[in-house]
Amino acid sequence: MDGAEANNVFSVQQLTEGLSESADPIFHLPEFVLEKNYREVGFNLFLLRLPNVLLFILTLLGFFWWGKKLFGRSTILLTILVVASTFLVVPLSKFAIYDVWLLAFQLLGFTALILLLKQAIWKWRILFWIFTISAVFIEPKSALIFSFGMWLFLLFAHPKGKKLISFFDGAMWLAAFSLAYFKGGFFTAGSGYIFHYAHTKFGHYIIANLIGVLPWFAFFPAAIWDLIKKLKKREEMAIISFAFLLFSILSFGLVLQFALAFLIAKQLENYFKPNYPNANLVKSFAVLNLLFTFLLIAFLLLSGYDQFAEIGFRSKMRVGGVYWAFGFLAVIGLFAESKKMIVGGMTLSGMLVMLLFLTQIVPLLENYRNLPQKLVAEIENISFGKTPDVYLSGASFSKERHAIRNDIYLKAKNIQYEYPEESDSLQNKTGIFLFDEAAFIKLDTNLWEDYKINQFSGRYFVFDAEQKILILKR
Repeated sequence: MDGAEANNVFSVQQLTEGLSESADPIFHLPEFVLEKNYREVGFNLFLLRLPNVLLFILTLLGFFWWGKKLFGRSTILLTILVVASTFLVVPLSKFAIYDVWLLAFQLLGFTALILLLKQAIWKWRILFWIFTISAVFIEPKSALIFSFGMWLFLLFAHPKGKKLISFFDGAMWLAAFSLAYFKGGFFTAGSGYIFHYAHTKFGHYIIANLIGVLPWFAFFPAAIWDLIKKLKKREEMAIISFAFLLFSILSFGLVLQFALAFLIAKQLENYFKPNYPNANLVKSFAVLNLLFTFLLIAFLLLSGYDQFAEIGFRSKMRVGGVYWAFGFLAVIGLFAESKKMIVGGMTLSGMLVMLLFLTQIVPLLENYRNLPQKLVAEIENISFGKTPDVYLSGASFSKERHAIRNDIYLKAKNIQYEYPEESDSLQNKTGIFLFDEAAFIKLDTNLWEDYKINQFSGRYFVFDAEQKILILKR
């Protein structure tokens, strides 16, 4: 647990204990669900994350059910398959983060908007506004840039855009912007999100999304080139695809993965049609992608050995070898024009790599960065006859990640904790004292002679190469 998820769980802990109020001035659905779930199940990561997983599955079902009416069953199934084998959406959907909620309502809102464009009936109009207002309740800035921007663009750019305008729509947009204003406007902290305007650089966001579709990247340049050519001809599907891609990028959300997957799926379908014009472009980038990943895997093998010695080298070799082998199979399929080899190779290179990453690499990373769990384990090993007080001192504990993660694990164990301003202020307190190295250096050891502080006493623990923690028992 780290970053956005740790922030969310820590926030609901404070809410359930009455130590704080919601940071959102108006009802916030993801926080509401997480808080209610935490009250019922406590600090159970599986059950805290379960609502997001179920929401993601329902989103895929909704996208398939309504999307097949617009784009065809084959295109939607391929889009879902591409998304399922990417490195971003599926892994992140299992965490208790708010990005998944925003993705759900933005994606289904896009589908409802295009259905309204095709058939201007109240059913689709109401559905569009349900998803749009729900997204505004979650993250106003992203929701309005995505939904209002796309609505406005299609209103003027699409031949049937006039179907999107009515007095009801004008009133609803006024309500949506008013809701956004009362929820804090366009300047929210975004601490519950992996991707957010407040803390994510645009370049990092784009790179992360391109890495996400890396198994299918061979079709991406062809998709962009094909989109440009068809936009010049003002083809209807090109206008819709461009709007989906553009406002997904501007929204800073996971919905961009679906926009990229949709474009890739269309190219994959067209690849096997006669006289497909971009076949050489796809093959060229497939080979370049294979060479790039070979060099990347070589670098990762060296870094794996440097970080985790032999076990790191072996684990990363398994992951990299599987990815490269199935990627090579897909390249052979492109030249042999075998749809099974292309789809199978690219799908497995994504899915199996994520599976191996979660089972081979993540345990190593967790062992490298599981400071909070180790702290709790060391605290529980010391017998006080009662719940001990824990005092944390030093800059390392004030950093957002470590502070929040420690709070979560300590509170989950019902351990009282405090962040004193000065290390020396602890001299008259009883309990367990946790210092980082910088705080320990500043410590006046004359006040602590009775504790026999030294690294051979069994109370001086080195958890990683950079951070040293001192545990003292009084």
